[in-house]
Amino acid sequence: MDDALSLKLVDDYIETDCLLAGHVLLPRDGRTLERDYYVSDGRLLPGKVRHYLDQGHTLSLRNLQDLFPFFRGVFRAIQRETCYPCHATGYLTPPGARGLSWHWDLYTVVVAQIAGTKTWPLYRPQVTAPMREHLSFPKTTTSAALRDRLAGKKPDMVCALAPGDTLWLPRGWIHHPRPRGRPRACTSRSRCGN
Repeated sequence: MDDALSLKLVDDYIETDCLLAGHVLLPRDGRTLERDYYVSDGRLLPGKVRHYLDQGHTLSLRNLQDLFPFFRGVFRAIQRETCYPCHATGYLTPPGARGLSWHWDLYTVVVAQIAGTKTWPLYRPQVTAPMREHLSFPKTTTSAALRDRLAGKKPDMVCALAPGDTLWLPRGWIHHPRPRGRPRACTSRSRCGN
């Protein structure tokens, strides 16, 4: 995976404005920047992704399986084996920043840390086998009720990921990862239904 999606490759895509607008989101502190700030006529505005990364936004590169042959092959194999759909999202988070707030996902998440280090505070599910009506991501990124429930509460578990580490996260586990130290974090999050 390191060869298929390296930090250098993502940086090259950013510097040459080769990213496709439909695959890019820019969250910061749990809020996603409106696309009008960096997209015009369906195309990324030159230099805007780098600008917003420098401002502390996280690059969320959606559906990697549509952009990189390696991911397409891996995901076809996973789908054949499990009969569940999959998709992958890569995250590039600048030092000292946080893209997503507390949230949980409706599916199993497999995190593969490619570069930098991240801390993953993990909280047990609030709902057994949560579904859409239980305010899953992205609704919980702005949920004051969830923030209030977790404020000051110690995580049930904390995982520190370094390059080459993988984390399997069952659906419903609440998390809000953040870069550690002076990270150059590019995290690929493979999401498969469960």
